[in-house]
Order: sequence, then structure tokens, then C-alpha cells
Amino acid sequence: MNSLKGWMLSLSLMLPAIGHADARLQAVMQRLEAGEPITLAAIGGSITTGYAAQPPRERGWAALLAKSLGPKVKLFNAGVSGTDSAAGVQRLQTQVLDAAPDLVIVEFGVNDQWLDPAVRGSSYEAILRKLLTAGKPPAVVVLGLT
Repeated sequence: MNSLKGWMLSLSLMLPAIGHADARLQAVMQRLEAGEPITLAAIGGSITTGYAAQPPRERGWAALLAKSLGPKVKLFNAGVSGTDSAAGVQRLQTQVLDAAPDLVIVEFGVNDQWLDPAVRGSSYEAILRKLLTAGKPPAVVVLGLT
């Protein structure tokens, strides 16, 4: 479990070194280190839902990540099996942004493979734009699965 927390911390420390520092992600990591509460949201398809884990909402990657980050992490899992980023755009406000998350993880890699590349690009862009221009923009991590 601590390996996931270590991975997130490593990621936040690596970003400045590669010239892509994100102050929002660094702020979330600092709050976690200080033991402060954060709200984590994950949006995606069945992988985010926790498909094949038993029980899915408790043993899927999003739940395990939230648990590994500490007891003060509140998780909103907006994973819906069989959905792609085009559907994700439609539910982003009610299932993610309305929760005012500090950190959002976006994962649509597998289900997006069947989308037309132009649709996939525009829907991912729409998700990222909506997240990053929200009233309280969260830190955003995109999981790219292959």
C-alpha cells in the first residue's frame, strides 16, 4: 500500500526535474504529508470501477490508492464500466466536479481505443479543460493505459 503513496510522492518530486511542475499536485502532496484531509476523485471505465476486484469498490485501484494515501482521503469513484471519455465529459460535473476534489485521476485508456481518434482527442481535451478551469481547479493525473 505504501508503494502507491511512494509512487505519488515520487511523481510529484520528478515533475519539477522534467520541467512540468504542477503547483496543485505539489500542494496536494504537501497536505497529505501534513496529515490534512483531501478529496480524491477518479473518473474512468471499468478499470476505475474496480472490475475483477472483489468487492470492486473496495479492492479496485482507486480504493486501494485512497487507502494507501491515508485515512483522511475521501474518495469519489466515478468509474462506470463500459464508458469512454466522450461519456465521461457528460458526467464530469455531477460525478466529479460537484465533489470539489483536490486531486482527480482520469483513466479511459482501454475504452477509448474504439473511439475515432478525433473524438478521443476532443473528449479528453474537454475533460482536462473542464477540470483545469473549474472554480477550484484540482490537481490532475492522467493514467494512460496500453
